[in-house]
Amino acid sequence: MSEVKLLENKVAIITGGGRGVGRATALALAEAGADVVVVARSRRAIEVVAQEVRARGGQALAIPTDVSDPASVDLLVLQTLRASGRIDILINNASVVAPIGMAWEVPPYIWQRNINVNLGGVFLCAHAVLPHMIHQDPLGDVRGKIINVSSGAASEIVLGGSAYSAAKAGVDQFTRVLAAEVESHSITVNSAYPGVAFQAVLLTIGTLFTMLFLYRSGRIRATPRFRRGVFMATGAVFFGVKGGIERVAKILMPLLFVILLGMVIYSTQTAGFGEAMHFLFQPVLII
Repeated sequence: MSEVKLLENKVAIITGGGRGVGRATALALAEAGADVVVVARSRRAIEVVAQEVRARGGQALAIPTDVSDPASVDLLVLQTLRASGRIDILINNASVVAPIGMAWEVPPYIWQRNINVNLGGVFLCAHAVLPHMIHQDPLGDVRGKIINVSSGAASEIVLGGSAYSAAKAGVDQFTRVLAAEVESHSITVNSAYPGVAFQAVLLTIGTLFTMLFLYRSGRIRATPRFRRGVFMATGAVFFGVKGGIERVAKILMPLLFVILLGMVIYSTQTAGFGEAMHFLFQPVLII
């Protein structure tokens, strides 16, 4: 007799599911027995994750969606209901980090985009799924679960991260209010703080400090093309090109660990971390 899995017959939507925490969550949900709907803007990324789920014997659907667009979110819910008939779990994981810079220096449209995705996307997805959760028959003791992925930045001061911090603080308060509003419908709403991916962060910071060291020592010039190249290179490392972050990490981790130690000491003494981030990121985001 086969063992009944914890999330057997339940349908879970995971936004930002094409990489990192979202990908890992999608695989874990499938392992627990859920039918997974993998969501992100990149069709290619979510198709890869959906194929991974199917290869492990799970059920998965990949639906490209812009969580900041109400019409796109409504279509996501419609397609999910047509395919699966219900929505038991919503995990709002999609987010963006940019812009990084002091509030008076960052482009307003990029700042607003951050709020639209990180906070507005959480609202839009919850707004779209709740009418169906409220009226569907419960499987177990609850009709549905909503988990909003938040961050320590919601309560900590992060210089240069006003948009991200404001959005995540909004997510936490929205979670509290929404949980109270739907409690009588047997729906739970919680925030989750997954932390950061250590390997990706170490690789990225090591690369950043290496570039800063070369710049301040006069070995390279900070041309617009160079800044764009640094941004693209570190972004590729941080987010993982074609899901290859584990392979990259195994090859470069020993070298970048040594580089990181040296660059942290040098850069904090001569420039400071804030200057490093401003130098490397802010001009690129404006271009």
